[in-house]
Amino acid sequence: DDEARAVYLSDGASLPFDSLVIATGSKANVFPLEGSRKEYFSLRTIEDAVRIREALASSSSATIIGGGLLGLELASSIASHSGISVSVVETAPYILPRQLDSKSAALLESLLKDKGVSVITDAKAKGADESSLFLEDGRSIPSSVIIFSAGVHTDLSIADGTRIKTGRGIIVDSFLRTSVPGIYAIGDAAELDGRLFGLSMHAREMGSAVASLIMGGSAPYIPSSPSSMLKVGGLDVASFGEMKGDPIVREGERSRRTLFVEDGILKGAVFVGEKAPASVKAMIGKPYGGEDGI
Repeated sequence: DDEARAVYLSDGASLPFDSLVIATGSKANVFPLEGSRKEYFSLRTIEDAVRIREALASSSSATIIGGGLLGLELASSIASHSGISVSVVETAPYILPRQLDSKSAALLESLLKDKGVSVITDAKAKGADESSLFLEDGRSIPSSVIIFSAGVHTDLSIADGTRIKTGRGIIVDSFLRTSVPGIYAIGDAAELDGRLFGLSMHAREMGSAVASLIMGGSAPYIPSSPSSMLKVGGLDVASFGEMKGDPIVREGERSRRTLFVEDGILKGAVFVGEKAPASVKAMIGKPYGGEDGI
């Protein structure tokens, strides 16, 4: 109740507030598909993980819809630990389109294939029965278990019946304030300048920023350039900044690093199959002098 300045709990109790931070996160996108299949999975909670593990125990094949960070980590984990056939279906021309350039993605796809993960790009899921997933181009993929990893949407239910303005998320200004004084939104719940974030690094930043603002600080929140560092099937993958400018490439037999330089400024960097040096993130946005240490 934004007018009474109170939050009501499921057991009927209420908590008064002077300042309120909404950090209710997001929910996984699960799209309806044609056909007879009744059960689909997504991975957001520990309960979801338990359900997926139980389903895999009696399955011969699994398909992940979505070739993003979570989808690839999940696919490689299933392939490594269960020994069943695993496929990833991605609508974009290549996997991790937000983090990788096309040639780095091609290398990662090849390395994943060696790990037992089949990647199908430029493909859209259309329907499913109890044993297969059907693509729009007519192909079918054996799929005892189908798991959606196709992004998220903000859970806006807490704003129902309040004066809090929403769009795709809860709309905030650069100080993370909603349309109601004293109420803030952060993390996956927040929409800033038309942008949703969906990364843990931004959620952590927003948490620190809003705590400072509530305690009397005056600095606006400025999102950091996106970065991702992960292990996919035991392979190191890292992405920093933007893929803008001229690519500077160094390739190994099973590795590739690409630096993106525009007008002498290091705009971004992508590493596949090798660890990224700790110094790279701090160098994004600064002059690049051809240092071999990156």
